Amino acid sequence: MVPHGLQCGSALGLGCGSWPVDGAHVPHVPRLGILANVNTDKPRMRRIWGFGGAALLFSVLVIAVRIRWVPLESVDRGVADELNELIAPSHVLVSLMGGVSRVGSFAVLFWLITIGATLLLVRRQFRLAAFLGAAAVGGLVLDPTLKAAVGRLRPVVEQPVAHGGGNSFPSGHALNSLICYAALLLVFLPALRRSWRRPVLIATGAVVVLIGFSRLALGVHFLSDVLGGWALGAAWIGLCAAAFELMRQQHGDRVTAPLEEGLEPEAADDLHPTEPHDGELQPAPLGHGQDGTPRGPAWIVTAIAVAWVLTFGALVGLGTPLARYHKGNGNVLGTAPSRTGSPPTAPAGSGT
Repeated sequence: MVPHGLQCGSALGLGCGSWPVDGAHVPHVPRLGILANVNTDKPRMRRIWGFGGAALLFSVLVIAVRIRWVPLESVDRGVADELNELIAPSHVLVSLMGGVSRVGSFAVLFWLITIGATLLLVRRQFRLAAFLGAAAVGGLVLDPTLKAAVGRLRPVVEQPVAHGGGNSFPSGHALNSLICYAALLLVFLPALRRSWRRPVLIATGAVVVLIGFSRLALGVHFLSDVLGGWALGAAWIGLCAAAFELMRQQHGDRVTAPLEEGLEPEAADDLHPTEPHDGELQPAPLGHGQDGTPRGPAWIVTAIAVAWVLTFGALVGLGTPLARYHKGNGNVLGTAPSRTGSPPTAPAGSGT
Protein backbone atom coordinates (compact mmCIF):
# COMPACT_ATOMS: atom_id res chain seq x y z
CA MET A 1 0.00 0.00 0.00
CA VAL A 2 1.36 3.40 -0.96
CA PRO A 3 1.59 5.94 1.87
CA HIS A 4 -0.80 8.84 1.58
CA GLY A 5 1.99 11.38 1.08
CA LEU A 6 3.33 9.45 -1.97
CA GLN A 7 0.05 8.90 -3.81
CA CYS A 8 -0.20 10.14 -7.37
CA GLY A 9 -1.98 13.42 -7.94
CA SER A 10 -4.20 12.29 -10.80
CA ALA A 11 -6.67 15.08 -10.11
CA LEU A 12 -3.89 17.59 -10.82
CA GLY A 13 -2.90 15.93 -14.06
CA LEU A 14 0.29 14.45 -12.61
CA GLY A 15 1.88 11.23 -13.82
CA CYS A 16 3.78 8.74 -11.70
CA GLY A 17 5.52 5.40 -11.95
CA SER A 18 7.44 2.93 -9.82
CA TRP A 19 10.52 0.76 -9.80
CA PRO A 20 11.06 -2.64 -8.10
CA VAL A 21 13.10 -2.75 -4.87
CA ASP A 22 13.44 -6.19 -3.18
CA GLY A 23 10.31 -7.43 -4.86
CA ALA A 24 8.25 -4.34 -3.92
CA HIS A 25 7.30 -1.40 -6.09
CA VAL A 26 8.27 2.00 -4.71
CA PRO A 27 6.75 5.05 -6.41
CA HIS A 28 9.06 7.77 -7.63
CA VAL A 29 8.39 11.50 -7.59
CA PRO A 30 5.49 12.33 -9.94
CA ARG A 31 5.99 14.59 -12.92
CA LEU A 32 3.68 16.54 -15.16
CA GLY A 33 2.43 14.11 -17.80
CA ILE A 34 2.87 16.49 -20.72
CA LEU A 35 6.43 17.39 -19.72
CA ALA A 36 7.30 13.72 -19.26
CA ASN A 37 6.04 12.90 -22.75
CA VAL A 38 7.91 15.82 -24.30
CA ASN A 39 11.16 14.93 -22.57
CA THR A 40 11.07 11.30 -23.75
CA ASP A 41 9.61 11.82 -27.23
CA LYS A 42 12.58 12.81 -29.38
CA PRO A 43 10.63 13.08 -32.66
CA ARG A 44 8.23 15.53 -31.05
CA MET A 45 11.11 17.53 -29.64
CA ARG A 46 12.67 17.69 -33.12
CA ARG A 47 9.39 19.02 -34.51
CA ILE A 48 9.20 21.63 -31.75
CA TRP A 49 12.76 22.73 -32.43
CA GLY A 50 11.98 22.75 -36.14
CA PHE A 51 9.07 25.18 -36.14
CA GLY A 52 10.63 27.13 -33.26
CA GLY A 53 13.75 27.60 -35.38
CA ALA A 54 11.60 28.67 -38.33
CA ALA A 55 9.91 31.31 -36.16
CA LEU A 56 13.32 32.52 -34.97
CA LEU A 57 14.62 32.74 -38.55
CA PHE A 58 11.60 34.78 -39.58
CA SER A 59 12.10 37.15 -36.64
CA VAL A 60 15.75 37.68 -37.59
CA LEU A 61 14.80 38.37 -41.21
CA VAL A 62 12.14 40.88 -40.14
CA ILE A 63 14.67 42.79 -38.06
CA ALA A 64 17.31 42.69 -40.82
CA VAL A 65 14.82 43.94 -43.40
CA ARG A 66 13.48 46.70 -41.17
CA ILE A 67 16.92 48.08 -40.28
CA ARG A 68 18.00 47.64 -43.92
CA TRP A 69 21.02 45.54 -43.00
CA VAL A 70 23.57 46.19 -45.75
CA PRO A 71 24.85 42.59 -46.24
CA LEU A 72 21.29 41.30 -46.62
CA GLU A 73 20.32 44.05 -49.06
CA SER A 74 23.48 43.42 -51.07
CA VAL A 75 22.65 39.71 -51.43
CA ASP A 76 19.01 40.44 -52.21
CA ARG A 77 19.77 42.94 -54.97
CA GLY A 78 22.57 40.84 -56.40
CA VAL A 79 20.34 37.76 -56.71
CA ALA A 80 17.49 39.83 -58.19
CA ASP A 81 19.76 41.41 -60.83
CA GLU A 82 21.45 38.13 -61.78
CA LEU A 83 18.16 36.23 -62.18
CA ASN A 84 16.60 39.07 -64.15
CA GLU A 85 19.56 39.11 -66.53
CA LEU A 86 19.21 35.33 -66.97
CA ILE A 87 15.42 34.98 -67.26
CA ALA A 88 14.20 38.18 -68.92
CA PRO A 89 15.67 37.61 -72.43
CA SER A 90 13.94 34.21 -72.77
CA HIS A 91 10.19 34.24 -73.39
CA VAL A 92 10.09 30.48 -72.74
CA LEU A 93 11.62 30.84 -69.28
CA VAL A 94 9.37 33.79 -68.45
CA SER A 95 6.27 31.80 -69.44
CA LEU A 96 7.50 28.75 -67.54
CA MET A 97 8.16 30.74 -64.37
CA GLY A 98 4.77 32.43 -64.73
CA GLY A 99 3.04 29.05 -64.96
CA VAL A 100 4.88 27.74 -61.89
CA SER A 101 4.02 30.91 -59.99
CA ARG A 102 0.31 30.45 -60.73
CA VAL A 103 0.39 27.07 -58.96
CA GLY A 104 0.94 29.05 -55.76
CA SER A 105 -1.61 31.77 -56.52
CA PHE A 106 -4.60 32.52 -54.33
CA ALA A 107 -7.08 31.19 -56.90
CA VAL A 108 -5.43 27.75 -57.16
CA LEU A 109 -4.84 27.39 -53.43
CA PHE A 110 -8.38 28.52 -52.61
CA TRP A 111 -9.94 25.82 -54.79
CA LEU A 112 -7.59 23.14 -53.50
CA ILE A 113 -8.43 23.96 -49.88
CA THR A 114 -12.15 24.25 -50.66
CA ILE A 115 -12.24 20.88 -52.41
CA GLY A 116 -10.21 19.24 -49.65
CA ALA A 117 -12.37 20.69 -46.86
CA THR A 118 -15.56 19.68 -48.68
CA LEU A 119 -14.36 16.08 -49.00
CA LEU A 120 -13.50 16.01 -45.30
CA LEU A 121 -16.90 17.38 -44.32
CA VAL A 122 -18.68 14.83 -46.51
CA ARG A 123 -16.65 12.10 -44.80
CA ARG A 124 -17.48 13.63 -41.39
CA GLN A 125 -13.83 14.28 -40.60
CA PHE A 126 -14.63 17.53 -38.84
CA ARG A 127 -11.37 17.81 -36.91
CA LEU A 128 -9.29 17.53 -40.08
CA ALA A 129 -11.55 20.00 -41.89
CA ALA A 130 -11.11 22.48 -39.04
CA PHE A 131 -7.34 22.04 -39.17
CA LEU A 132 -7.29 22.62 -42.92
CA GLY A 133 -9.44 25.74 -42.65
CA ALA A 134 -7.53 27.21 -39.71
CA ALA A 135 -4.16 26.69 -41.39
CA ALA A 136 -5.28 28.31 -44.66
CA VAL A 137 -7.04 31.24 -42.99
CA GLY A 138 -3.95 31.86 -40.85
CA GLY A 139 -1.89 32.30 -44.01
CA LEU A 140 -4.41 34.76 -45.41
CA VAL A 141 -4.17 36.73 -42.17
CA LEU A 142 -0.39 36.74 -41.77
CA ASP A 143 0.48 37.70 -45.36
CA PRO A 144 -1.19 41.14 -45.73
CA THR A 145 -0.76 42.03 -42.07
CA LEU A 146 3.00 41.53 -42.03
CA LYS A 147 3.43 43.14 -45.44
CA ALA A 148 1.72 46.25 -44.13
CA ALA A 149 3.76 46.17 -40.91
CA VAL A 150 7.16 45.75 -42.60
CA GLY A 151 6.39 47.99 -45.58
CA ARG A 152 9.19 46.83 -47.86
CA LEU A 153 9.09 47.91 -51.51
CA ARG A 154 9.37 45.34 -54.27
CA PRO A 155 12.53 44.92 -56.35
CA VAL A 156 13.24 47.27 -59.22
CA VAL A 157 14.98 45.33 -62.01
CA GLU A 158 16.40 46.45 -65.33
CA GLN A 159 14.06 44.31 -67.47
CA PRO A 160 10.70 43.90 -65.70
CA VAL A 161 8.78 40.80 -66.83
CA ALA A 162 6.03 40.66 -64.19
CA HIS A 163 4.20 42.92 -61.78
CA GLY A 164 3.43 42.29 -58.13
CA GLY A 165 0.97 44.39 -56.18
CA GLY A 166 1.47 45.60 -52.62
CA ASN A 167 4.55 45.29 -50.47
CA SER A 168 7.27 42.71 -50.79
CA PHE A 169 8.07 41.06 -47.42
CA PRO A 170 7.16 38.27 -46.88
CA SER A 171 6.35 36.55 -50.17
CA GLY A 172 2.67 35.62 -50.13
CA HIS A 173 3.17 32.88 -52.72
CA ALA A 174 5.97 31.28 -50.69
CA LEU A 175 4.04 31.59 -47.43
CA ASN A 176 0.63 30.36 -48.57
CA SER A 177 1.90 27.63 -50.89
CA LEU A 178 3.92 26.07 -48.06
CA ILE A 179 0.99 26.31 -45.63
CA CYS A 180 -1.68 24.98 -47.99
CA TYR A 181 0.29 22.19 -49.64
CA ALA A 182 1.75 21.07 -46.30
CA ALA A 183 -1.70 21.10 -44.68
CA LEU A 184 -3.20 19.05 -47.53
CA LEU A 185 -0.30 16.62 -47.32
CA LEU A 186 -0.63 16.14 -43.55
CA VAL A 187 -4.38 15.60 -43.84
CA PHE A 188 -4.46 13.18 -46.79
CA LEU A 189 -1.18 11.35 -46.21
CA PRO A 190 -2.92 8.40 -44.46
CA ALA A 191 -4.85 7.69 -47.68
CA LEU A 192 -1.62 6.98 -49.57
CA ARG A 193 0.23 3.70 -49.65
CA ARG A 194 3.30 3.68 -47.45
CA SER A 195 5.57 3.25 -50.48
CA TRP A 196 4.12 6.42 -52.02
CA ARG A 197 4.32 8.68 -49.00
CA ARG A 198 7.99 9.67 -49.17
CA PRO A 199 7.91 10.39 -52.94
CA VAL A 200 4.77 12.50 -52.50
CA LEU A 201 6.42 14.33 -49.60
CA ILE A 202 9.48 15.09 -51.72
CA ALA A 203 7.33 16.15 -54.70
CA THR A 204 5.30 18.51 -52.50
CA GLY A 205 8.47 20.10 -51.15
CA ALA A 206 9.80 20.49 -54.70
CA VAL A 207 6.60 22.26 -55.78
CA VAL A 208 6.87 24.72 -52.88
CA VAL A 209 10.55 25.40 -53.66
CA LEU A 210 9.80 25.96 -57.36
CA ILE A 211 7.01 28.39 -56.53
CA GLY A 212 9.36 30.41 -54.34
CA PHE A 213 12.07 30.36 -57.01
CA SER A 214 9.60 31.53 -59.65
CA ARG A 215 8.90 34.67 -57.61
CA LEU A 216 12.62 35.41 -57.59
CA ALA A 217 13.00 34.66 -61.30
CA LEU A 218 10.10 36.96 -62.20
CA GLY A 219 11.74 39.79 -60.25
CA VAL A 220 8.78 40.46 -57.95
CA HIS A 221 10.46 39.38 -54.70
CA PHE A 222 13.85 39.46 -53.02
CA LEU A 223 15.52 36.29 -51.75
CA SER A 224 14.84 37.26 -48.13
CA ASP A 225 11.14 37.72 -48.98
CA VAL A 226 10.88 34.11 -50.11
CA LEU A 227 12.96 32.78 -47.21
CA GLY A 228 10.80 34.79 -44.81
CA GLY A 229 7.62 33.37 -46.35
CA TRP A 230 8.90 29.82 -46.03
CA ALA A 231 10.06 30.37 -42.43
CA LEU A 232 6.76 31.93 -41.37
CA GLY A 233 4.77 29.23 -43.17
CA ALA A 234 6.75 26.46 -41.47
CA ALA A 235 6.24 28.08 -38.07
CA TRP A 236 2.50 28.48 -38.61
CA ILE A 237 1.84 25.00 -39.96
CA GLY A 238 4.00 23.61 -37.15
CA LEU A 239 1.92 25.47 -34.57
CA CYS A 240 -1.34 24.21 -36.10
CA ALA A 241 -0.03 20.64 -36.23
CA ALA A 242 1.11 20.88 -32.60
CA ALA A 243 -2.35 22.07 -31.57
CA PHE A 244 -3.95 19.17 -33.45
CA GLU A 245 -1.53 16.68 -31.89
CA LEU A 246 -2.24 17.94 -28.37
CA MET A 247 -5.96 17.75 -29.08
CA ARG A 248 -5.55 14.10 -30.10
CA GLN A 249 -3.62 13.42 -26.91
CA GLN A 250 -6.35 14.98 -24.80
CA HIS A 251 -8.90 12.77 -26.59
CA GLY A 252 -6.90 9.70 -25.60
CA ASP A 253 -5.50 9.04 -29.10
CA ARG A 254 -1.90 8.02 -29.60
CA VAL A 255 0.77 10.51 -30.62
CA THR A 256 1.54 10.26 -34.35
CA ALA A 257 4.48 11.05 -36.62
CA PRO A 258 2.73 13.52 -38.98
CA LEU A 259 5.35 13.48 -41.74
CA GLU A 260 5.28 9.67 -41.87
CA GLU A 261 1.64 8.76 -41.23
CA GLY A 262 -0.32 12.02 -41.34
CA LEU A 263 -2.21 13.87 -38.66
CA GLU A 264 -4.95 11.25 -38.16
CA PRO A 265 -3.95 7.75 -39.32
CA GLU A 266 -7.24 6.33 -38.03
CA ALA A 267 -9.06 8.32 -40.73
CA ALA A 268 -7.34 6.43 -43.56
CA ASP A 269 -10.48 4.45 -44.46
CA ASP A 270 -12.62 7.60 -44.59
CA LEU A 271 -10.06 9.41 -46.74
CA HIS A 272 -10.21 6.71 -49.39
CA PRO A 273 -12.90 7.00 -52.12
CA THR A 274 -15.23 4.59 -50.28
CA GLU A 275 -18.28 4.87 -48.05
CA PRO A 276 -17.59 6.71 -44.77
CA HIS A 277 -17.96 5.02 -41.42
CA ASP A 278 -21.20 5.38 -39.51
CA GLY A 279 -19.60 6.02 -36.14
CA GLU A 280 -19.77 9.60 -34.95
CA LEU A 281 -17.58 11.19 -32.32
CA GLN A 282 -19.55 12.79 -29.53
CA PRO A 283 -18.33 16.26 -28.60
CA ALA A 284 -16.44 16.55 -25.34
CA PRO A 285 -17.24 19.23 -22.72
CA LEU A 286 -15.50 22.56 -23.23
CA GLY A 287 -12.01 22.46 -21.75
CA HIS A 288 -11.99 18.65 -21.46
CA GLY A 289 -10.77 15.79 -23.57
CA GLN A 290 -12.94 13.01 -24.97
CA ASP A 291 -12.28 10.91 -21.87
CA GLY A 292 -13.47 13.71 -19.59
CA THR A 293 -10.01 14.71 -18.31
CA PRO A 294 -9.13 18.42 -18.23
CA ARG A 295 -7.03 19.67 -21.11
CA GLY A 296 -3.39 20.35 -20.30
CA PRO A 297 -1.73 23.80 -20.27
CA ALA A 298 0.23 23.09 -23.45
CA TRP A 299 -2.98 22.47 -25.42
CA ILE A 300 -4.58 25.63 -23.99
CA VAL A 301 -1.56 27.83 -24.83
CA THR A 302 -1.33 26.44 -28.37
CA ALA A 303 -5.07 26.86 -28.95
CA ILE A 304 -4.92 30.45 -27.70
CA ALA A 305 -2.04 31.22 -30.09
CA VAL A 306 -3.98 29.87 -33.08
CA ALA A 307 -7.18 31.63 -32.01
CA TRP A 308 -5.31 34.92 -31.51
CA VAL A 309 -3.96 34.88 -35.08
CA LEU A 310 -7.41 34.14 -36.52
CA THR A 311 -9.13 36.79 -34.35
CA PHE A 312 -6.48 39.36 -35.25
CA GLY A 313 -7.09 38.57 -38.91
CA ALA A 314 -10.81 39.18 -38.50
CA LEU A 315 -10.11 42.59 -36.93
CA VAL A 316 -7.66 43.52 -39.69
CA GLY A 317 -10.10 42.33 -42.36
CA LEU A 318 -12.80 44.56 -40.85
CA GLY A 319 -10.56 47.55 -40.15
CA THR A 320 -8.77 47.77 -43.50
CA PRO A 321 -11.82 48.67 -45.63
CA LEU A 322 -13.05 51.03 -42.92
CA ALA A 323 -9.70 52.83 -42.89
CA ARG A 324 -9.83 53.25 -46.67
CA TYR A 325 -13.46 54.37 -46.83
CA HIS A 326 -13.87 58.03 -47.86
CA LYS A 327 -10.10 58.61 -48.07
CA GLY A 328 -9.45 57.01 -44.73
CA ASN A 329 -11.92 58.80 -42.44
CA GLY A 330 -13.97 55.62 -41.86
CA ASN A 331 -17.25 57.56 -42.18
CA VAL A 332 -19.40 54.51 -42.99
CA LEU A 333 -22.71 56.04 -41.85
CA GLY A 334 -22.18 59.18 -43.92
CA THR A 335 -22.74 61.56 -40.98
CA ALA A 336 -21.24 65.02 -41.14
CA PRO A 337 -18.09 65.38 -39.02
CA SER A 338 -18.09 67.82 -36.16
CA ARG A 339 -16.79 71.28 -37.11
CA THR A 340 -15.83 72.21 -33.58
CA GLY A 341 -12.16 73.09 -33.62
CA SER A 342 -11.61 71.72 -37.10
CA PRO A 343 -9.53 73.81 -39.53
CA PRO A 344 -11.04 74.90 -42.83
CA THR A 345 -10.44 72.53 -45.74
CA ALA A 346 -9.01 73.89 -49.00
CA PRO A 347 -11.05 73.02 -52.10
CA ALA A 348 -9.57 70.51 -54.51
CA GLY A 349 -7.39 72.07 -57.19
CA SER A 350 -6.76 75.28 -55.25
CA GLY A 351 -2.99 74.66 -55.37
CA THR A 352 -2.42 74.93 -51.61
